[in-house]
Amino acid sequence: MLSILLDYKWQILIVSETTAWIATFYMLYARYWLNSSLQFYLTGAVAIVTGYFPHIIIGILNYIHFQKLDTFTLVIILLFLFAFTFGKKVVLKMDKGIQNWVNHKRKIEKI
Repeated sequence: MLSILLDYKWQILIVSETTAWIATFYMLYARYWLNSSLQFYLTGAVAIVTGYFPHIIIGILNYIHFQKLDTFTLVIILLFLFAFTFGKKVVLKMDKGIQNWVNHKRKIEKI
């Protein structure tokens, strides 16, 4: 099982990161366009679970298995550094952009 995870670690990282970003976009869409608190919180949970847990688990397993700081572990560390430094700004910028897009679309529909 461990060898399968480590053999496909890059694919798992890409799929989990992509899923987390799709969930983040949908979370903001649900918040402003659908006005659904339930979908907002559910997709927020999906974004957190797919964005952090696979990274942490595979990063730790990779480090334990190879006993060194390799490229994969460094990428995981850089992703977390980005998330904790610039990530909030990026999500807030996306939030503002989607909110403006929804407001613009609703104005067009009223006409």
